[in-house]
Amino acid sequence: MKRADPREPPVADRASPHEGRADPAPRRLPRSGGGPFLFLAVAAMGIGVAAWTPLPPGVWHDDGVYLTLGRALAEGEGLRYLGVPGSPAAPKFPPVYPAVAALGWLLGGDAGGATAVAVALNILFLAAAVGLAGAWARWGLGLPLRLALLVGGLAGLSVDLWRPAMVALSEPLYVLVMVGALWAAARAERPGAGWRDAALLVALLALLLHVRTAGAAVAGAAVLGLALRGRWRTGVGVGAALAVLALPWALWSAAAGAALPEPLRDILGPYGAWLGGAVMEAPLRYVAGLPGAGVGMGLRTLDLLVPPASAPFSWAAGAFIGVGVVAGIPLMTRRSPTAALALVLSLLMAWLWPYQDRRLLVPAVPLLLAALACSAAALVTAWGRRPRPGSRLAGVALAGMAAWALGFGTGSALRIARGAPTAAYEIRAAKLADALDAMEGRVPAGAVVGAPELWPTLPLLTGVRSAPSARFLPLSGAGALRAGSPEQQFRLWVAGGVDHLLLEQGGTIHGEALNVLEEACPGAVVILDTRPGLILVRLHWDEGCRRRVGAVP
Repeated sequence: MKRADPREPPVADRASPHEGRADPAPRRLPRSGGGPFLFLAVAAMGIGVAAWTPLPPGVWHDDGVYLTLGRALAEGEGLRYLGVPGSPAAPKFPPVYPAVAALGWLLGGDAGGATAVAVALNILFLAAAVGLAGAWARWGLGLPLRLALLVGGLAGLSVDLWRPAMVALSEPLYVLVMVGALWAAARAERPGAGWRDAALLVALLALLLHVRTAGAAVAGAAVLGLALRGRWRTGVGVGAALAVLALPWALWSAAAGAALPEPLRDILGPYGAWLGGAVMEAPLRYVAGLPGAGVGMGLRTLDLLVPPASAPFSWAAGAFIGVGVVAGIPLMTRRSPTAALALVLSLLMAWLWPYQDRRLLVPAVPLLLAALACSAAALVTAWGRRPRPGSRLAGVALAGMAAWALGFGTGSALRIARGAPTAAYEIRAAKLADALDAMEGRVPAGAVVGAPELWPTLPLLTGVRSAPSARFLPLSGAGALRAGSPEQQFRLWVAGGVDHLLLEQGGTIHGEALNVLEEACPGAVVILDTRPGLILVRLHWDEGCRRRVGAVP
């Protein structure tokens, strides 16, 4: 058998022997050095530092929860919601990023310092993820060097990836570990891969599962990807090892969630029980909403890749890029089944999730870019086969992709320079400042303030205790119904020991409940302060009043 010449270009860089099809997965790694990808990481770090604007702790909501859990870990209290009456166990968020937030408290000393450390680490995580994404595209998917650099470079310019990095959120760490796991999976898929490759994959996937619950999609993709490569035993072994490693957290989370008062479980409890309960409570509404949710998810996914522009251009660009992504998925499957399945299963999970939010799709950005790069690689191969049919069309498509990449990169860079990653947070910071000003001198030290979204932040900045004031019931209907009926809100306030309410959106969420309460118990609602979009209320209701409105059995 003729030995491969080490001076030959990587398999993925040579013309494919398969007529009209993408190159198969490379059987050996490309030999290009890591310098270009290190440069990508350093450049991304510079972008992150330039985009960083100091923000108050807990300005968004989940960042406040992470800081709360980090504080509890740093103080040796375990994974608990400090600041919530009774300091209940916190089974909702897996423990790895709270541990990162705990490091922020140990190094920063207070909430502001912890936030600064967490954001600095997030910038490092995302910068490393950008460089690693390029290296994975090159050595894991076998893409040509220029396309691999494009995958990493465009990821480093994504406003959607930088936005969660600017506060204490887990997405940057998740993306870093996810890309590492995808690279490890590509290695484990190759013929001749050994137990060390499988062990590395298990370790990274286990870490991913303990950063964000959404890592289950990537873990499932890895098991299926190994099976598609004919490595059934390895796939079963990886799946079994992951099940064993994930079991302790799953058992503890389920037990801690069951110990929470029922009204608090959808906010403070684990995702699994919440998801199952939400679907079982309204199965027909859930199923009926899936088509619309799928359309919305598809549009939000394309929005991650289309620079802001006029509607006609956005629709045209979205359709073009959508075709590129869809065409790239089977091409990516040939290079690494795990990568393609990770994209499909991540989007499927976002579609089936009862709560539709753009943030759920953000970690898929590197995968979407990789799918486009796989399409581009196939077009380059087809374009080079002149004068065969289709080469001219391939050239036109390549020109369109080049124009898109230029537009996306330039538009994203301009948006970052104008402060897009922190713009929404700055609006929230102004509202938070108003809330703190309204509370000053009006809320006694021993009070418990209920708030829909700012509840984890208030103890960090004021020292008062707080609790969620609104339910999270996305299948209960539209608007305020998702926050619970008046009776459901009353029971939540009682479970959390709430005696003051901070209405962050005026009367949108709690207006109906407070009207019912005041009508049943005149004088029970005492308005302490009003500001645009903000009302501070003291609840003055006794046991009899609570029984009349159904707050207690």
